[in-house]
Amino acid sequence: MKKIAFAAIIIAAAFITLASCKWFSNSQSNKFSIVGKWKVDTVYKEGLANDTLKELIATVNVKGNNGEVYKFNADNTLNRLSLKDSKTEYYYFKESLLFFKELNNNNFPHTYHIINDSTFSFINKDSVVFILKRE
Repeated sequence: MKKIAFAAIIIAAAFITLASCKWFSNSQSNKFSIVGKWKVDTVYKEGLANDTLKELIATVNVKGNNGEVYKFNADNTLNRLSLKDSKTEYYYFKESLLFFKELNNNNFPHTYHIINDSTFSFINKDSVVFILKRE
């Protein structure tokens, strides 16, 4: 009887340990959220820029002007705040693509890449890469 009770205690302890580890790892993992204001940090043509040129472009964008700011809302609306006549556009994710629904109702897919929790990039239909940083 003592062996069964001891085995039950060991199994229960192992189960509790595994369950708590899984709970802690899930509670600490952050999911990427696009909602918020994002400033365009770098813009370059895919395949035409090496790392040094990308850094130069980023410096020029930051120092040259305020840059374009995208505001992604939780209701899938998008505003480009740097435009004077900013109209509401829409965005959505499907599989590994980010779609912008433009004013003429065309949906254009953009490949996106999450760099970290405050930086992501997307490539438009003309192979221009936009790197955005969270404001």
